Amino acid sequence: MESFFYCVHRLFYISFLYFTFLYATDGTDLFFRLWDFEKSFDYGNYNKFKLLFPISILLVFTGWAIYPTFRKSLKSKKKYKALYNLLLLHLFLAIVIGMMAPLKNGSEYLFFFFPFSIIFTSYLQTIEDRWFKELVMVLFLVLSVSVFFFY
Repeated sequence: MESFFYCVHRLFYISFLYFTFLYATDGTDLFFRLWDFEKSFDYGNYNKFKLLFPISILLVFTGWAIYPTFRKSLKSKKKYKALYNLLLLHLFLAIVIGMMAPLKNGSEYLFFFFPFSIIFTSYLQTIEDRWFKELVMVLFLVLSVSVFFFY
């Protein structure tokens, strides 16, 4: 927690110095434009099958994998609990960024892939059925190829 406050303090310090420089050079409008983010809550593009099918598959598998891996992390060492909590925070932020993205064309999936891949691979490591692991891998392969060729 101490390192978090250290990072926030440094970010505030750098922002303050940058604002002071821009204030002295009469460029504060540039500073305020840096903090003005575009956002959109129009989810009309997600009604198309092209985006609905892949995101629904990813969300279902993520929801499916979170519970067993979270339960496993609660039983593990303190170090792994912190790493898993950081991963869940990253997943939450990726979902929020994806929901607020101004352009909803599927590119917001990139924020979601990193935490999803780590959570799901840790889930696959806990499963002992080899056929299920291979079935899931084949499903993801078919999904990626079908999205590439048919959409």
